Amino acid sequence: MSPNSTPLSERLPDTRRALSALVDEARRRFPFHRPTADLCTGPCTGCPKKLLELAELLLTEWEQKLSAHYRPSLGEVQNLARQLTKLARAFERNQLLA
Repeated sequence: MSPNSTPLSERLPDTRRALSALVDEARRRFPFHRPTADLCTGPCTGCPKKLLELAELLLTEWEQKLSAHYRPSLGEVQNLARQLTKLARAFERNQLLA
């Protein structure tokens, strides 16, 4: 079967899987396991505790939507990826990511 004969819906990326992978990666990489006392040591560039709360809020919201069988748009996946990238950079500046 040639690529042009494949229906468009089958050629589009599976946004639910992509967003789920983003959420899983953020859950693994971000310092959710660290005690609050560890987050607030040394000089801070942005408040790591508040940034972690924001990350938790974003991830929980998307996990709930995905469990309700919501199909995110490609723009929503890109937006979450951009937000998580910015959060990861902030955590790196605060030396909280490996």
